[in-house]
Amino acid sequence: MPRINIIDILRVLEDFEYITIGGIATILYGIGKSTSDLDIILPYYELDRLLVELKKLGFTLVKTNYGTFPIEQISSDEIIECLGATFYGDEQLDIIVHDESLMSCWKILYSRRVCTTSKDLNVKVSLINLNDLINSYEISRRVKDLPSLIELKKLRDLIRSKKRRE
Repeated sequence: MPRINIIDILRVLEDFEYITIGGIATILYGIGKSTSDLDIILPYYELDRLLVELKKLGFTLVKTNYGTFPIEQISSDEIIECLGATFYGDEQLDIIVHDESLMSCWKILYSRRVCTTSKDLNVKVSLINLNDLINSYEISRRVKDLPSLIELKKLRDLIRSKKRRE
């Protein structure tokens, strides 16, 4: 089986409602960052379909709050109950799942997303809004994300100052 990569995953995701967050989102905003995985938010009703596609791509293991299991042995209900999971294959995919109780939050985030086509990757990406990405870094308070947070705030300020001049 050919090696899967993040671009392959993003191509599969083009047919889903999802939002790219984390390091890849930061990179797509033009901020240099080292990352080893793809982080997304997905509504619960997309999970069954995505599990099928991830198996086709070659993902083999799923880690939840309950432990690590072969992908064939876990149900979407178990992943939803944990509000997400990490999928392992050649790449790592972290999925935050918004269940029914979080649908109002999902609808807001999804309505504010940015849809872009990465020229470098030649793939359409559903990207978290810049302000929401900044907020997510502020909430996480991870020291390793501080340089990205600073650069994202500079970018936001630059965009705001350009809009004021127009």
